[in-house]
Amino acid sequence: MPNNYTKILVLSFFICVMFFESRAQVFEFEASSRHSYRMPFKKISHLIILPVWINNSDSLFFILDTGSSNTIISELSAKDSIDLNYSREVNLGGLGEGENLKAWVTYQNQMRIGRFIQSASQTVLVLQNDIFFLTEKLGFPINGILGAAIFQDFKILIDYKRSEIIFYAKNKKRNTRPPDPKYWHYIPIEIENDKFYFWACLSLAPDIFVPVRLLIDTGGGHNLWIDANSDARISIPTPYLETNLGRGFNGDIKGKITRGLHLHLYDELELKDFLIAFPDSSSLQHVREVESRNGSIGAEFLRRFQVMIDAQAGYMYLRPNNEIHAPFEFDMSGMEVIAPLGKI
Repeated sequence: MPNNYTKILVLSFFICVMFFESRAQVFEFEASSRHSYRMPFKKISHLIILPVWINNSDSLFFILDTGSSNTIISELSAKDSIDLNYSREVNLGGLGEGENLKAWVTYQNQMRIGRFIQSASQTVLVLQNDIFFLTEKLGFPINGILGAAIFQDFKILIDYKRSEIIFYAKNKKRNTRPPDPKYWHYIPIEIENDKFYFWACLSLAPDIFVPVRLLIDTGGGHNLWIDANSDARISIPTPYLETNLGRGFNGDIKGKITRGLHLHLYDELELKDFLIAFPDSSSLQHVREVESRNGSIGAEFLRRFQVMIDAQAGYMYLRPNNEIHAPFEFDMSGMEVIAPLGKI
């Protein structure tokens, strides 16, 4: 797929769900003796798509999304067979200019991911209306998103180049050793509601550096988005392009896109001339109600690394791959291409 995916998916998965409760039963390996599980994933637009089964359903496909605290079913086709225990209705909030979206809460769901990962009791949200149309946009059947809670149960390595994800049992001694700092960058992370944040230093103008708290969002196709109103020192560089950045839970996301000078991470890691999206204030109103952050990084940033998240140790580890110097690009054609299944 050409690189024009950026406009279609940028910010589509910045999901800030106004629904928090104690964690359901954890994910674990089926065999307690297993130390790790190497699993290939389907990669479309640098998004990680995993096979999931819920309550002995047919195989479903979910996007692994560290930008969401919850697992969410967004779409079921006529051939999808799944039994769910519906409990109550909730409002969901996220990016976009519209009203909150409604979903049903379902409890005590048995879930399996791939061949060897299971959970006996998971809470799953079911959207009452599909607003994302992910299957049409990606040309592949997508049923929902798998939230960040699974990162609490495993140390997880994402290899974007090989399209592989490795789950490590966190209670096994052989899995506790951190990666070699000679090859990996160590980024301290903060954890809130199962989601991961880190601090970086953003330069939008010469000699002006602003510390920013960023969400790690594997479910967003963007590079970096920033809330321009989150810090008085942040201003939008010129020139910029006013555009529709994507779609969130609350409707279309409008804003501006431009380039920044530098983004410094915790150690010597630095990115230059990168794309930044600035959503309009009206698109961020629901996010500000429940989260304290300046912005987020997405898959366009993360794909340039091997990414390991170790929630127990409190670190994200990054190892640059051969995409580290690939240019940051944005589609300016104004076109959005969809591929309805069965019609291509």
